[in-house]
Amino acid sequence: RRLPASMNYAESSQARHWTFTAAQLASMRETRVRHVAERLAKATPVPAAARLAVSDELLLQQYWHHKMQEMGRTENSNAPERFTPRVMTTAHYFVRRALLRKSVVEVELRELLLGAIYLAGKVEEEHIPLTVLVKYSRHFKQEEKEQPERSAAGRSVLDNEARLLS
Repeated sequence: RRLPASMNYAESSQARHWTFTAAQLASMRETRVRHVAERLAKATPVPAAARLAVSDELLLQQYWHHKMQEMGRTENSNAPERFTPRVMTTAHYFVRRALLRKSVVEVELRELLLGAIYLAGKVEEEHIPLTVLVKYSRHFKQEEKEQPERSAAGRSVLDNEARLLS
């Protein structure tokens, strides 16, 4: 059985599950922010003025996407076969999808980005060693550099990779 030369995008799962209008995105974001605010209000009394608005969340997302691009450029200049534009674009999509379901106050964005890059490397079949990513983790300790998969930083990257898949 032969596979079609090109798949029709309109019939793909990407189009069915991840293509939204501007109004749908705004509604999803408003709902997510409202639910997070309600959960936080139950846990701790937070004044309404201290809660993040959708626009605040979008600014934080933009900041971390910019930081991810900087990291990608830096690592790509050190080793051009890693952190290619294809991997970084895929990682950005993974992060955007995750942040449609989770608020920036519910996840550690730096760690989520690292997990997204690690997963994107696998998806795009471009090997990115865990040792390269863990040095960017807030959990990184120099003495654990030799066995990153056993370190707190390595576990954080791998845990976030798993979160992106769920």
